[in-house]
Amino acid sequence: MSLKALKPISEEKPVSAVAESAPVTETLAGLNTSTQPLSSEQLLAIIVSLQQENAKANAALANAILETTKPREHVKTQKEIAADANEQLFKKNEKLLEERKKLGKKQEQNLCDHIAGCSPLSEQRDIAGRTSILWHCTDANVDIGICTVCQRFFHPLDGPDEQGHTYQYWRKKPSFNKISKAGPRQFQNPSLAMQESYLRDS
Repeated sequence: MSLKALKPISEEKPVSAVAESAPVTETLAGLNTSTQPLSSEQLLAIIVSLQQENAKANAALANAILETTKPREHVKTQKEIAADANEQLFKKNEKLLEERKKLGKKQEQNLCDHIAGCSPLSEQRDIAGRTSILWHCTDANVDIGICTVCQRFFHPLDGPDEQGHTYQYWRKKPSFNKISKAGPRQFQNPSLAMQESYLRDS
C-alpha cells in the first residue's frame, strides 16, 4: 500500500485555537450593561418601602382579626320572630289583666262598708256595727289598718274615701278585731317615719 492511500479523505484544514475563541469586544457587547449596581441610598429606600408595606399589611391583618371578635347581630329565623310576637302578645294581655284586676279591686273597696260580716260570703253582719278593720300600731306610734273584707289600707295620710269618710272616722269606730302593737322606737324624724309606715298597694 502506498502512502497516498493513507491520506485522509477530507482535505479540510484544521481550525486554529485562535479562530475558535470569540473576540472580547463581541462578548462585552452581548452583556446588558445598561443596569448599573444600586447605590446604598437606593437600597435603603427599597428597604424602607418594604417595611412600610409590611406595616400596612400587619395593620390590616390586625383590624381584620379585631372585626372577627366583635359580636355579630343574630339574624332571627321565622320561628323565633313568631315566638317573640307571641311573647309580646302574652305580656300585653297579662298587663291588661292586672290592670283590670286592680280596677275591680278598687271598685270593690269603694263599695265595701268595712263592717264585720259585710262580705257576701258571710252568714251574718255584725249587729253592733263594729268594723272589719284590723289595726296595728307601728314602732313609729302610727295606727295603720287593713279591712279584712276588701283589703283596703288605712293610714293617717289618707284623704276622704268614696263615701266621704276620713281616716279619723274609721279609727274612732270600734273594731271587731283586736289591735296589735309593735315595740316603740325613737326616730330623729317622726314625720318621715310616719310617711314610710304607709302601706302601699303594689
